[in-house]
Amino acid sequence: MSAVTVTYEQLREWVLALPGTQEVMVESWGHPTLRVGDKMIAGGAPDSPTLSVKATLAEQAELIATAPETYAIADYTGRYGWVRVTLA
Repeated sequence: MSAVTVTYEQLREWVLALPGTQEVMVESWGHPTLRVGDKMIAGGAPDSPTLSVKATLAEQAELIATAPETYAIADYTGRYGWVRVTLA
């Protein structure tokens, strides 16, 4: 299985098209987060080459095993299943 490349703007557009989603700027982090209700599901700066997405630990392991050039354990939050995604 080959990795799908995506830009931050594409991901943002897809997420915000879903019901109950919103973009919330976190000033102290310096970048927006994408949320369903009050729960953060993704975060990263639009000009960054990576972003982090929420996953289960099993999903995290599968993503990394499938495409290690695209997915990695996220710094700091990886132990909770968060995945660092390299963007196009």
